[in-house]
Order: sequence, then structure tokens, then C-alpha cells
Amino acid sequence: MSGGRKGQWEDWPCSAQFTFFCQDQFILIKQNLSWREALTYCRQNHVDLVSISSPQIEQRVMSVARTASTAATWMGLHHFCGVNNWAAGNGSGSHDCREQRVGAVLSAGDQRWLSLPPTLRLNFICSNSGP
Repeated sequence: MSGGRKGQWEDWPCSAQFTFFCQDQFILIKQNLSWREALTYCRQNHVDLVSISSPQIEQRVMSVARTASTAATWMGLHHFCGVNNWAAGNGSGSHDCREQRVGAVLSAGDQRWLSLPPTLRLNFICSNSGP
């Protein structure tokens, strides 16, 4: 862009290359809400509660979670028995499978996933991208 035309429309050939920036994909919300309230908030203001679909995304989510003001942060997952990354006492036991449980990630330490009652009030991570 020429110095005198900043903020105005210009025509450029399709082959022109420019630098750009992307909006943060994961946003930590430091409000203490129940899981259902967090889900609604993210869907109304972003795209959804964060979902972890790869080890790379898990690492990025863990990095965001480290700045939370609660001991854990809500993620957009429901508790499924037999998933390997649950912290001790939060995984495959039949007792856990009878209760309504939802997913969170510890904000510190080993940052394992937790299966918690959805009525707890925690910080949460929203995603700005679809599945």
C-alpha cells in the first residue's frame, strides 16, 4: 500500500502477497461457570467449548489452561469410560460411568484430564474454529 492511501480501498492483482494474522483459536474465559453455562457462552460468543482432536491441539490447550484462575478448566467433552488420558480415579471405573460427568483439564501440574460433575464452576476454554 502506498503511504498516502492507508485505510482506503485499493485494487491489487490476485498474485499479490501480503502478511496477515489469525485470530487466536483458543480463548481462556476467566469466569466461573457450570459446564452447561460455559458451553452456552462459547456457542453464543465464539464457536464452541474446546475439543481436543490431536496431540498438537492438546499441547496448545494445556498452554492456555496454565493461565486459568481455577484448578481446572472445562473442555467440550463428555466422560467416556476407557479413555487413557484421565487422571487416576477419573477413568474407566464402573462407578464413574453411572454419573453424569464432563471433561476438564487440570490447570497446573501434569495437566491430566478430569471427569467432573457438570455443576462445578470453573474457568473454561472456547474455540474460535469449527471441528
